[in-house]
Amino acid sequence: MSLEESYYVSQILSTVAVVASLIYLALQTRQTGLNQKAQMHESRSLWVRHEARLLGEPSVNTVMRRGISSDMTMNEQQIEQFYYHATSFYMSWEEQFRQKREGMIDDARWSSTEGYIRIFLQSPGWRAVAKLYVAQQRIDPAFAALVSRLLKEIKPAKLVAIAEVWKSLVTEDLATMNAVA
Repeated sequence: MSLEESYYVSQILSTVAVVASLIYLALQTRQTGLNQKAQMHESRSLWVRHEARLLGEPSVNTVMRRGISSDMTMNEQQIEQFYYHATSFYMSWEEQFRQKREGMIDDARWSSTEGYIRIFLQSPGWRAVAKLYVAQQRIDPAFAALVSRLLKEIKPAKLVAIAEVWKSLVTEDLATMNAVA
């Protein structure tokens, strides 16, 4: 093999190596992006589980239920406890909104988050917190605009009483079990 042929073979091998490296880097970059999204989704899931457990705590649950039902007999401390806990939801939703805008959360996940915002905004207590939250100058203007729009669209309504619905569903299943037996 001549020197010129060796040169061409080495150039071909170099080109193949560069292309293989680029393909590998592209795959690694894609995998890194997927891993980051998975971590964000897991973080969101942890927050939801934490809040669900916290809402199950009797002292928090009592204040939240009273705030959601707009109990005007709540004292100042209870109102503030409700406000700060509800505000933590809005802060999390605002962060998820930003992540959606940046392409880190897909449409389906954001849709479920917005669905919960819509449900909560039926409660006059949550609406009051939303109005106070939007009035702050430190929040994302686009998120503030979304919440303001939803406040106009969604009318106050009585939220579903979970205990009543749960009892009704259990009663149905018990009746079905007894009818089969």
